[in-house]
Amino acid sequence: MSAGDINKILGAVLVTLLASEVIGHIADFLIPEKETVGTHSPAPARAAPAPAVAARPATTPAPAATPAPAAAAPAAAPAAGGAQMAAVGAGDAEAGKKVFVKCIACHSVADTGKHGVGPNLLGVVGRKAGTAPGYDYKSKLKGLDKTWTESDLSEFLEDPKPLIEGTPMQTFAGLKSEADRVNLIAYFKSLK
Repeated sequence: MSAGDINKILGAVLVTLLASEVIGHIADFLIPEKETVGTHSPAPARAAPAPAVAARPATTPAPAATPAPAAAAPAAAPAAGGAQMAAVGAGDAEAGKKVFVKCIACHSVADTGKHGVGPNLLGVVGRKAGTAPGYDYKSKLKGLDKTWTESDLSEFLEDPKPLIEGTPMQTFAGLKSEADRVNLIAYFKSLK
């Protein structure tokens, strides 16, 4: 084989690898399998309790009917005031730890404070945006005058693109599932 033939073969291999990587990213964006699988279980669990609690008093004996309405009343009141805030408070930290696997390639929550490609997220809830100690922000987050509340984080995690243009995170499509966002924020809050 000549040097030209070897170059053609290597070029074909590289183009194939690049094409498969691009197709993989496009497929992940269009068909987010991990989010669908991850949200399949938590979403019904959150949706099912309200109807089940309302149905139980009619079908159970009188002793069980007294505790059920007490539990149902507080759940109904926050939903009227803001469904997203009520859902954020009800997150599952263990489920959120599983969602964080999507973030671990770039972010850390280690108490060492060390950063990865992105800032360390330990203590992010309640922290001023763009101020993780020792991290050099290169996005609009640097000048953002916002403290990360649960609802702000949920909004950011759903569609981060406007604030992360020009950073490695711009390839992150966001967490479209509210259950994933709520659980991830519950995980962040559980870390001390």
